[in-house]
Amino acid sequence: MRRALIVEDDQSIGPLLVQLVRRLWPQAAVEHCVDGRSALDAWQRHGGADLVLLDWGLPDTTGTALLKTIRATGHKVVCVMVSGHADRDRIIEARRFQADAYIVKPFRAAEVMARLREVVDASGAVTAANDDLDALPEFVTRMLEHESLGVPLDPALAEALEGMADLDAEARLKLMRRCQFEPALVGPLLGLANSSPYNDGSVLIETPARALERVGSAVLVNIAVTAALHSGSALVAEVLVAHQRRLRQEALALMRLLNVLGRVLRVDVAGCRAAAMLTRLGELALLVLQQRWVDLGGRLDPSECERLLVARAAETGHQLKVQWGIPTALQMRIGAVYQLPSGTVHRDAILMRIAGLVHGERDGDELNRLLSRLGIEQSPQWLRAQAAELGD
Repeated sequence: MRRALIVEDDQSIGPLLVQLVRRLWPQAAVEHCVDGRSALDAWQRHGGADLVLLDWGLPDTTGTALLKTIRATGHKVVCVMVSGHADRDRIIEARRFQADAYIVKPFRAAEVMARLREVVDASGAVTAANDDLDALPEFVTRMLEHESLGVPLDPALAEALEGMADLDAEARLKLMRRCQFEPALVGPLLGLANSSPYNDGSVLIETPARALERVGSAVLVNIAVTAALHSGSALVAEVLVAHQRRLRQEALALMRLLNVLGRVLRVDVAGCRAAAMLTRLGELALLVLQQRWVDLGGRLDPSECERLLVARAAETGHQLKVQWGIPTALQMRIGAVYQLPSGTVHRDAILMRIAGLVHGERDGDELNRLLSRLGIEQSPQWLRAQAAELGD
């Protein structure tokens, strides 16, 4: 099995490089490290690698120092330097330490793929064999244990974001609005905006708009391209596309109900709307895994697909939220749609639960109690009717 090592401390660029290498070598073992020490540990632990991508500036060393150490081991390995600087001196220094290629940030994914193909021999890439698939449940279990997760994203949206600089102001605004309805972008964006490189923890970033202000549009582009490159993210199988459409409609229905509740209470529910887009992450991630199964030659039975979504959605959604680094406060808000923990007093969590109950038409004591708790006199039927009038 081929092995690749990516050393990049930028939390939006590292995952992107991982997906690019996986496109090059679909069955390769790819490890992502954020500093020189962990990279050397990984190198020694696995006895080297076939491909190494090195960021120039690392928290504890430089990419060239790490490159020098790797070359000194005598292993035959393709090494590619990645840097935000294109000055002649740095390129010469990289060549002096036998870098096979030099990639300048920011970059476009297609350009990096073309460059990597030039410097590595991809003809020996291992392809998946159908007899290695076993059965769909076992395949999904293996992916959940060993691979990063993703949710569906239209590749055309990622391509549009890459070319965002060429758009006029109105087109850019329209594109940004669309992004706020894409779980594949909203989740990682909120996770990064609340992580230590961008946030000291004193303020919770809870909306895509504020998250984008914090991390910048270049990071959003990296997130989008990473998501689009994730194997299986472009759903093709009809049954999976139908499920995605249903899940999207349910998320939009929750958002409309939250808008109605916000108007009734005269409060801002922007943070709740963002959480609503992330309420079906488990099912969405499972759709991607099943599309990957189909892409590898597996057969998909609609009834088995349905059983899988029901049985494994909760654990898969939790795993993805942890992977993206979604703050606990936001995770609790997302989970409140399905169950409100005892003793909850936070208004937004209660609003999420009310929206979930109204959408599911679960009129009863719990819903009546929560409506009364927030001073909402309107009936569930009225709330549903008002939400329906809002449309999509």
